Amino acid sequence: MMKYNRYIDEQKLNNTKEQNINLVMGKILYKKERRNIFSNFKIVGTSLSLALVVVLSYFMFFNVPILPTIELSEFSKEKIVETSYLTGNVMAHSITQATALSVMNLSVMYLVDSETEFEQDIDNFNLYFDMLKVFIDDSDFNKDVTIEYFEQGEYDILISYTIDSNIYAFYLNIQDTTLSGIININQKQYIVEGELVDIENNFSLKLKAESGNDYIEIEYQTETKEETEKQFEIKQDINGVYIEREIQIKYEDDSVKVEMNDGNGEYKLEQFSSGAESVYYLEYNINDSEGEVFITESIDEFDNTQYHYDITEDGIEQQFDLDDPDDHDEEDEEDDKDSEDIEDEEDEVDEEDEEDLEDEEDIETTESEE
Repeated sequence: MMKYNRYIDEQKLNNTKEQNINLVMGKILYKKERRNIFSNFKIVGTSLSLALVVVLSYFMFFNVPILPTIELSEFSKEKIVETSYLTGNVMAHSITQATALSVMNLSVMYLVDSETEFEQDIDNFNLYFDMLKVFIDDSDFNKDVTIEYFEQGEYDILISYTIDSNIYAFYLNIQDTTLSGIININQKQYIVEGELVDIENNFSLKLKAESGNDYIEIEYQTETKEETEKQFEIKQDINGVYIEREIQIKYEDDSVKVEMNDGNGEYKLEQFSSGAESVYYLEYNINDSEGEVFITESIDEFDNTQYHYDITEDGIEQQFDLDDPDDHDEEDEEDDKDSEDIEDEEDEVDEEDEEDLEDEEDIETTESEE
């Protein structure tokens, strides 16, 4: 066999060996890196799973409620309270008023026949006066407000508060900008739906309360939360009568003024003096008739609130005494309870009479058999 002599370059041979070694070591290190990465993922995943199990076990074992993510801002809470207060009051009192004759609540001290435009709708104004004077008296709507969140049940939130001795309980759900729920005022309940938008420089709230075919809708909106004026737009259809109203509450210096417009009349109300008997001053224009009224609030010997109206319109003077609508509602509730008690007693008497008749029939049957 023929042998060939070849020249071998030692430097190239060494470079080739080094490249092969680096290539093999690179593959080994790459595999180790992959193993380390997957190991780290497994460790992190296992840790997160364990943490989640621990948290859930804590809430389940100690029965700690997991609260919904719904959070109401202080401004939203205040507006919901104010708007639901107006909504519930108008609904409750208007329905009660629509089912009763106005003359039952009215005590005419001077003239019997209506001679002023104001007295034609005085009962309705008395309702709004009683409702709006809490704004004039600078009542803090958030003073006694409590909010509860529910983990389970039909509703997510309960907003409860007391104004003018009336207890309000507003159960509601909030889904995005949609509101739904019920509002309880003492023993009366109304279905409520609405819309809430609370973003920067844009706040609006609309609530609609319904009871059968009757409803009232109130809308409030503002572009600034530093309020010098509040404006509510009201649409109501109660007992087949549709009315639109606009209410403005203006804060000027140390006084509060309320303006109301219902299409037929304009009213401007403010406090005239305060003390043992608070006095309010009203200017109005109804069907082109102008007038003024001094309204004096007093408490009678039975601890009931009364409003004395001293009216001057186109040279005619009238005076009326009206009861607080809230006191009248309480009397109606007591009358309802009394009537229920009477019905229960009558039912008991009827049952006793039926038992006596059955006993007599049994005796007659026994005697006839003998």
